[in-house]
This record gives sequence, C-alpha cells and structure tokens, in this order.
Amino acid sequence: MIERAVILAKPNEATLKPEFLPFELFYGENQPKPHDLPMTGNLDALLANYEREILRHVLNKHDWNQTLAAKELNISERVMRYKIKRLALHSRKK
Repeated sequence: MIERAVILAKPNEATLKPEFLPFELFYGENQPKPHDLPMTGNLDALLANYEREILRHVLNKHDWNQTLAAKELNISERVMRYKIKRLALHSRKK
C-alpha cells in the first residue's frame, strides 16, 4: 500500500494523501465505490448520490480545501459551499 501511495504521489508532494491509498482502507469496505453506486431508482436521488461521491472525492483530494476543489470542478466557491450543505457532506478528519 505504501509503495502504491508513493507511486501515485506527485514528485513535489511531501505528504501521502488518502486518495493515494486503496479506497477500502480510507472509507471502509462497506462504503460504495463511486462506480458501484446503484443504477436504478429515483433520478433525483441517483444524481444526488453521484454528485455527493464526486464532491467527496475532489474535496478529499484537496484535503477539504474548498477553493481548490471548486477550481478543479470549474464551479464557484459559493456553489461549492451550497452543494456541501445541500448534500450534507462532512470532512472525515478527526
């Protein structure tokens, strides 16, 4: 796992980030992977689930820096804050 994290890290990064580790290690095996999300049901609920997973992934990638995450997704910081609140996203930092 450490070798994988080192390989995925950029050369100028001094810290190994959670997104470099296997999904199950960081989120737990019971969490659905983004590509394992259900494909049936209410369209609004499905879209909210996909959006939640995309935002969670990008926020974790940027260590919950909302400014950087918003830039990557090409949305404003205001929209980012609105989506975080609407989708009830929370950082898993302890």
